[in-house]
Amino acid sequence: GSDRRLLLWDVRTGRLTPSTPTRNQVYRLAFCPDGARLVTGSNAERGAYDYPSLDIWDVATARPIVSFRYDNGQ
Repeated sequence: GSDRRLLLWDVRTGRLTPSTPTRNQVYRLAFCPDGARLVTGSNAERGAYDYPSLDIWDVATARPIVSFRYDNGQ
């Protein structure tokens, strides 16, 4: 979200899991069909330009697995 934290609720218990800091504001997210991974889309604002990024997270550990950044060759 705008506070650069990833918040997930455990649907079995209804409880909020510990928040995870993100590098950028998250604009989109989607769970993989098996529920084990989460993909987030965000923009890294640098000056007058936004650089989109995708992060794939392990839901069980709330840690990023891999990150993809577009930097326009800079």
